[in-house]
Amino acid sequence: MGSKVYKTTYDDEDGQDEEVTEFSIDIDDMFEKDNSGDFTVYIYNTLYEKARFSEIMIKDLGFAAISICLVFLYMWFTLRSFWMTFNSILNIVFSFPMTLVIYKGVL
Repeated sequence: MGSKVYKTTYDDEDGQDEEVTEFSIDIDDMFEKDNSGDFTVYIYNTLYEKARFSEIMIKDLGFAAISICLVFLYMWFTLRSFWMTFNSILNIVFSFPMTLVIYKGVL
């Protein structure tokens, strides 16, 4: 925890946000580790939620990258053509934005 004193909520807003986020994560980790099952602690804090959401997104993006690489390698092995494999992966990747447009526009 920082020892900086803030006079108002407008003093170094980013610094205050960072301290609140770190504090919330520390509290959550402490209760998660020492949870005896008697009670559950819920932290409702947008800064905390953004930090946890970012952690989850980074992990999920890593899984997506690994899956794309594995599919690419499998297709390359099966087709024995780098060019066809590369174009196939590009078609898959470029289909996501169009699918999102159709999904948001139609549904």
